[in-house]
Amino acid sequence: MNTHIKFFLPFFLFSALTVLGNDNTSLSLIQADSLIQVKNYELAHAKWKEIIETISESNPNYSFYQSKLSFCNAKLAQASSEYIEAITNYERVLSLVEGYKQKDKIIPYLVDVYNGLYHCLAYSGQWQKSLEVGNEGLALLNSEIDMVTRANYIYDLGYINDRLSKFHDAIKLYNQSIEYYLESNSDKNFDIGLAYNNLGTSYNKIGFFTGRLKSLEMAKEYWEKTESVSPSYLLTIYGNLIKLYMEYGDVHKVTELYNSIEKISTRLTLPNEKSSLFRLRVIYDTFTNRSWQVEKRLNEFSNYFKLLPEKDKNTNVHHYLASLTNVGDYFITQKESTKAKIYLEKSLRLSKDYNQPYYSMNAYSSMSKIFMESENYDIAIHYLDKAKGIHEVVNIGEVNLTNILIKKANLEIKQGSVDKANLTLFEALSILANDTITSPIQITVDDFKNRNSSFFILAIKSAAEFYKEKYTRTKKNEDVRFANYLYELSARVFSNYYQNGEYNPSLNELNKSINEGLLETLVFQKKGLSEEILRLIESNNSQVLRNEFEKKQLKYLNNSEDIILRRNLLQLELEELKKDSLVQEIANIEKQLNVLDAEIVSKDPMYFSFLKEEVSIQKIRHNIKANDIIIKYVLGSNRVYVILISKKNVSLYDLTDTKSLKNDVTELYKLLQDPRKSTDILSKKVYQHLLAPLQKELSQYTNLTIIPDEFLYYLPFETLSSGNALVLETHRTNYSYSLALWLLLNKTVEKSSLDKKMLVAFAPEYDGTPIQSSNSRNGRFDKIDGATKEAKQIVGLFNGDLYEKNEASVENFIKTTGLYKVYHLAMHALLDTENDAESSLVFQNNHMFGLKTLYKLHFPAELVVLSACSTGVGMFVAGEGLLSLSRALAFSGVRSSVYSLWDVPDEETSELMVSFYKFLDDGKDKDEALKMAKLDFIKNNPLKSHPYYWAGFVINGDINPISEMSFPNFWKYGAFILIITGIIIGFYKRKSNIK
Repeated sequence: MNTHIKFFLPFFLFSALTVLGNDNTSLSLIQADSLIQVKNYELAHAKWKEIIETISESNPNYSFYQSKLSFCNAKLAQASSEYIEAITNYERVLSLVEGYKQKDKIIPYLVDVYNGLYHCLAYSGQWQKSLEVGNEGLALLNSEIDMVTRANYIYDLGYINDRLSKFHDAIKLYNQSIEYYLESNSDKNFDIGLAYNNLGTSYNKIGFFTGRLKSLEMAKEYWEKTESVSPSYLLTIYGNLIKLYMEYGDVHKVTELYNSIEKISTRLTLPNEKSSLFRLRVIYDTFTNRSWQVEKRLNEFSNYFKLLPEKDKNTNVHHYLASLTNVGDYFITQKESTKAKIYLEKSLRLSKDYNQPYYSMNAYSSMSKIFMESENYDIAIHYLDKAKGIHEVVNIGEVNLTNILIKKANLEIKQGSVDKANLTLFEALSILANDTITSPIQITVDDFKNRNSSFFILAIKSAAEFYKEKYTRTKKNEDVRFANYLYELSARVFSNYYQNGEYNPSLNELNKSINEGLLETLVFQKKGLSEEILRLIESNNSQVLRNEFEKKQLKYLNNSEDIILRRNLLQLELEELKKDSLVQEIANIEKQLNVLDAEIVSKDPMYFSFLKEEVSIQKIRHNIKANDIIIKYVLGSNRVYVILISKKNVSLYDLTDTKSLKNDVTELYKLLQDPRKSTDILSKKVYQHLLAPLQKELSQYTNLTIIPDEFLYYLPFETLSSGNALVLETHRTNYSYSLALWLLLNKTVEKSSLDKKMLVAFAPEYDGTPIQSSNSRNGRFDKIDGATKEAKQIVGLFNGDLYEKNEASVENFIKTTGLYKVYHLAMHALLDTENDAESSLVFQNNHMFGLKTLYKLHFPAELVVLSACSTGVGMFVAGEGLLSLSRALAFSGVRSSVYSLWDVPDEETSELMVSFYKFLDDGKDKDEALKMAKLDFIKNNPLKSHPYYWAGFVINGDINPISEMSFPNFWKYGAFILIITGIIIGFYKRKSNIK
């Protein structure tokens, strides 16, 4: 962080003629003030001395002239770093003008005096007095003072508050200075960036992650706009952001910033710059688990550090110590405790040699982890006490102190020292509460409004774990109640911390452990799931999918298909241009997209209000049907939980052990894909894990909506067996990605589609041309024999349109988005389970339509059927679910999709698909239509009853019927209406004739 204080330009003080009227020395006075304006204080001093010598002490302005002489003396002393002398002269200035009658006319002069005085006090180490004087001058900043001068004054005052640990005041002043810089409309990008950088540091001091992140991102933006900015500043901001994104677990952004650092690395030549660079390289390699590089990087730093002059070693040793501890921590996570000890012990030696107690604290704390892992709790506590002891030497910060104490309390409870552990924990909780407390319930979410870093969340969660561990020993209801309260509190603080962006493994693990603790302690208490707990669990899970779907649905409620088409074509063009890196053309398309989006939003004034609605049990139960039940699975590290929601009831169950379930589901998934192997035993076993404990409730309902978690996304629940029957035979099943998305689909009705055609099918022709991809089965896309025949049959049922062979192109697909209700895609899919962005649908001529483009597409269809291989399978991303083609469709706005979980043979796929559409045409719900198609398939193909042939296809999303809009039925109903009308007319004619 850059912490320099900016010197202020002196003000043009005032017009001597205005102040003095017709004084015969007016010309000399103007000259003297002009010399001050151009900062020539030596000549100005001589001129003011000359003026004073020519007038009498009885002159009413004599004291004022004397103040100018002292002002010049102060400026000259300040320039020579003679701060005590400068302070004396500035104070003399204020004394001399004390009785001046026209003070309102010398405000700029007074501001300059206060500015100089409070800076010199700060430079001389008198920080508190500097603050007091600075605040006096702050009251003078009126509209006479230009915006930039005000901004500079307030920024520096903010820095002084920062130094005095008055962080809330510093934050207020930094924000105010930024406002003035922006209002000045001057080229102050560097200064704005500096203010944002220091603002971020102040937010860090109070543990406000959100404010810190946004401030540092703004600092980066403004410094990157500054052409002359030193690479040292860029290194500072990139380094600060890297550490922040590491805390947040965002690998993508960390890598982006690291690449930016490497681009400027050759411009970094000073010892502090090189040391910081080495440190960032080390922490990047440990964060991204580049094990082959970690020790090599540290050795490079060690060799560089050894050659530094002693003065530079003292200045930069903190970078080296941080690197040693970081590598030690890395080897602890890799279960290499011997290596970890080597680096941590070296860090301890050097931190003592160079008097760096803070880094001793870090190393002691890390050493304790080694002995926690080996369950040698006495030695672990010894190192924690050593770490805590550093606080008596230097302030290690409330986050560090709290976490050390909570770790110690948890170890003491494991040793059975309950009373001692209680005392240690309450010492920690009192720090969190900023007050001495006697119960954890005295800590509330209000204590963390501006303290929402992951370290605070971990501290609260660790306190919850303490009470959970205590409960297992004491069985006291009070202990489990406290544990549940603290888990809920950590969930609330996490809610403030979570940035509502894409989830990542770090965030997921933190949230997952909180949810598991919440549900586990509810089960211990035999308590039901409250409205608030469900809201917290759902809101803290990734909201990306729900928000994108919602925006794309709502965006078009009042917009025509023409707008959809225009936007999609522009988006496709943009993706193509990006492949060729055509910068100017890309900028032009992006500009057109922005204009079009603005037009879309202008037609939907309620657009944003929908995005803030929260999930609630009441809303779900209001929208669920009487025969339906939602089954939401929550997988913890140790246990699997399930939440059941129906019209009548909400239930919570602790089901099974996560590890054993994962082993069984993984094995069953393999068997489902091999028709030569029986699934009977494992099908029953997994049923016992997941559904048997719920059997009493499930028997009351016919329709199951399953919201899987993690590896359960791979499982078709229809294949599970109670021993008497398959789930396929006893229930209708469908799937959803989240409660939020389920609620959205069931609350909002599909826009009237009388102006849309019913169905379109795409059936490319493949000729086996080799392709360069390791993700196709054999390096080529073979012909799908039944695809075109299947598509023609389906199109015939609904009087739809067919794009086959050369017409089955990406361009034609894009042109049809928004024109049809149902899209049937009988084509190959290319699945990349390691990099989801490379997965694609394969159109004519092997033209790939990738997930990356599909995610950005606006595609408000009611149903998309992916009649291709493994279209529901993809890379699993923690918190987000499967990054698959089906999920990409939901992302683009599709209300429901049918997809496959493994490669289903072409012939069986065609038979199943045609049957499914026939039942849809009869007006069946989508999930019922798919169930009946599967049952018919098994009945008609007894030798193919293995789930491999029929269970691969599942439905996700809106299950309402679609056939009422089909053209064949439309004509049937139309004909029926005409017949009835004819009968009525004939009746009245006969009646008329009788008369």
